[in-house]
Amino acid sequence: MYREYSHKIITFLAILLPPALVTGPFLPDLFISIMGLIFISLTINNFKDYLKLKFVIIFLFFYFFIIVSTILSYDPTISLESSLFYFRFLFYSLVIFYILNNNKNFIKLLILSFTFTFGLIYFDSILQLLIGINLIGYEYNSRSGINSFFGTNEDGILGSYIVRLTPIFCSLIAYKYLNNNFTKYLIIFLFIGSSVISLLAQERATFFLSLIPIFLCIFCTNLFNNKLKIFFTIFIITLVIFIIFLNHEVYTRFIISIRNQMFIHDDFIIFSYKHHAHYLSAIKMFIHEPLFGVGPKMFRHLCDENIFYIYQACSTHPHNTYIQLLAETGIFSFIFVLLIFFYFLLKVLKQIYALYISKKQILDTHRILLISSILISLWPIAPTGNFFNNWLNVIYFLPFGFWLYFSKNSKNK
Repeated sequence: MYREYSHKIITFLAILLPPALVTGPFLPDLFISIMGLIFISLTINNFKDYLKLKFVIIFLFFYFFIIVSTILSYDPTISLESSLFYFRFLFYSLVIFYILNNNKNFIKLLILSFTFTFGLIYFDSILQLLIGINLIGYEYNSRSGINSFFGTNEDGILGSYIVRLTPIFCSLIAYKYLNNNFTKYLIIFLFIGSSVISLLAQERATFFLSLIPIFLCIFCTNLFNNKLKIFFTIFIITLVIFIIFLNHEVYTRFIISIRNQMFIHDDFIIFSYKHHAHYLSAIKMFIHEPLFGVGPKMFRHLCDENIFYIYQACSTHPHNTYIQLLAETGIFSFIFVLLIFFYFLLKVLKQIYALYISKKQILDTHRILLISSILISLWPIAPTGNFFNNWLNVIYFLPFGFWLYFSKNSKNK
C-alpha cells in the first residue's frame, strides 16, 4: 500500500513540474525534494544498483569537488548554502528514471502537462502583445518585451523557460507519437515558436540558444527530406528578419544594442561591458585559487575586494557557467562539466557523419532532441544564470532522467 501511494505521489509531483516552474523556484524545489525523499525510501534496499550508473558516478565525483571547494572557501558557511544539498538534483534525475521504469503512462501524462502549460503561456503572451496586458494583470513593457506570467521579465525568464523546456517537450512527443506524420511538423513549429517567443521577449541569449534545437531537428534527424530542410531554413530566416525589422524595440535590442555594447571605442567587448567586467573579475579569482576556486556563492562577496576588483564587475554571479565554475569551484569541476558538454556534442557530430556520409541514423529522433536541451544548458559561449540557482537546476537535471531511460531502452533493443 505504501509503495502504491508513494508511486502516485512522486508521479503526480513530476507531472506538475512544468506549471510549477512558472510560479518561481520555491514549488519546483519543494517538489523535487519530496520526490527525492520518497525515492530514497522506495529504493533503500536496492540503491546499490543505481550506484553502478555512470551518471551517478560522474555526479558524485563532481559533488565531491564542489564540497572540497566549499570546505576551502573564503567563507564555508556561505558556500554551504549552495553546495551542501546539491545532491538532491542527483536523486531528482533518478526519480524521473525510476518513474519511467514503473509507470507506462508517465510520458503521456507529462506531455499533457506540457501541452496545458505551454498552451496557456503562448495564449497569454499573444494576448499581452496584442492588448498590452496579460491574464493576471502584467502589462506589456516595450523596453523588456513580453513577459507573460513571469513578472517584469528583467532576468529573461520567459524565454529561458520556453527555450530550455521545448526540446524536452518535443523529445517526449517524438518518443510517443513520431509514427504520426503530423508530429514532425508539430515539433518543428514548436521550436520555431520558442524562437519567436524569445525574440518578442527581447532575450538575446535565449534566442540564439533556441537555434540549436532547430538546427538539430532539421539537419541531425531524418524527419525531413532535403526540400523541406531548405524550405524550413529559408522560412525561419525570413521570419526572424521580418520580426526584427517590423518591431522597433526588437530591432533596437538585437541590432543597435548589440553593436553599441560589443564595440566600445573600437575595443571588442564580450557581450557587454558589464559581462566583460564580470568575466575579468572571475578570472582573477580563478588565477588566485585555480584548483578549488574561492568557494560556491562567493563571487558576489569577493568581487569588491581590491585583489579581484574590476569596475562594474560585481553581481550575484559571473553570468557564464564555465567562468563561474572556474572562479568559485576551480579547474576540476570545470573540467567535469566541460567533458559532459563535449560528450553530447560528440554524439551530435557522430550523428551528422552517419546521416550524411554513412546514410544512416545512429540516434533516434527523441534522443537527438533531448541532447539539444542538454547542449542549451551547457553551451559555453553565452551569458547564463547562476549555475547553483535552484530553478535552473530543476531544468538542467530533468533531461538526464529521460536520457538514462532512453539509453537503457536503446540497449535493450
